[in-house]
Amino acid sequence: MDADKAAKSRVDLMLKSITRFFPDLDATSLRFAISDGFTEIALSGINEEVSSKNEYTVEYWFQNNDDYDFNQVTVEADSRQEAIEMVKSKGGIDTIANRFIQTPRGAKSFSIVDNE
Repeated sequence: MDADKAAKSRVDLMLKSITRFFPDLDATSLRFAISDGFTEIALSGINEEVSSKNEYTVEYWFQNNDDYDFNQVTVEADSRQEAIEMVKSKGGIDTIANRFIQTPRGAKSFSIVDNE
């Protein structure tokens, strides 16, 4: 129940702050809107914690006619190793063309590109 009391006190504090500057606002509607906003914030935090996938850019080399070329694709994965495995088996979103491409046969030297 402490969490409920803390939530109510946050709503009351916000309501007092707003009505101090806008005394003509309907307090009941405003209280509901503030409470709804805090609920949305809390739920979005929960959803972000559940989805722990990160975006990884994976680079690989492949033979293109008589030369070697490389691609960089982006995937969402739980780990760097999972990102490499996904690109090896399926492909990913091309970083330049921004479209899905299949990894060509014979692609080699898969590695994560650090974007920092």
